Amino acid sequence: AYIKALKDAGIDWVSLANNHIGDQGRDGVVQTMANLDKRGILHGGAGNTFAEANTATLIDVGGVTVGMLGMDQIAPGYNATDNAAGSARITNTNLKRDIRAARKAGADVVIVFPHWGIEYRADPVPSQERLAHQAIDAGADMVIGNHPHWPEAMEVYKGRPIWYALGNLVFDQTWSDHTMEGITLELTFDGASLVQARIRPHVILGKAQPNFLDPGGSGKVVMDQVWNASEGRLPW
Repeated sequence: AYIKALKDAGIDWVSLANNHIGDQGRDGVVQTMANLDKRGILHGGAGNTFAEANTATLIDVGGVTVGMLGMDQIAPGYNATDNAAGSARITNTNLKRDIRAARKAGADVVIVFPHWGIEYRADPVPSQERLAHQAIDAGADMVIGNHPHWPEAMEVYKGRPIWYALGNLVFDQTWSDHTMEGITLELTFDGASLVQARIRPHVILGKAQPNFLDPGGSGKVVMDQVWNASEGRLPW
């Protein structure tokens, strides 16, 4: 019932690789994909089979082909198999194979969306850092993660950006600034080259409406959290 709101909000693609995608069983995964298809929202990170779940979604954006790869680290019990629907798991092996396949299929830009980390902390854990670096080493142009419900650090690795977690965008965790505030990325490309990244802090009002904040004013709390966690990870 809520998918129409996603469509009305202008959402073009969603990742289904997360620790709740299998809460209603394998049938729930299939139904979710069918409902998104019905509304014309592209999706990735889950599929009817292992191969389908691990295939990048290719989207034409102004003549540039962007490959989106959703992957989950949290709930291996929900992973797809050769004959059962489920999510894609993030591993070094899967990253290498899936990014290579996306490039071969024509992706000019490859973005990896991992679901990973530990809830309610701003510092990424070593496994996040290792997998993020492996994604870049395998040819990804950037990594944009989530799951902890808090915005986490960002990093520039080999000239390519990593956002370990953006925090909540629409969620009913109203008990703290950390869970009610997150960051939205506004990325500007010249062809396949990223030329500007603007980090826009936001606050969730009414449990469901993100509103932008002034980065140097009301958004300073969440931005300070990101910058403090990013110390030593950025080339400035």
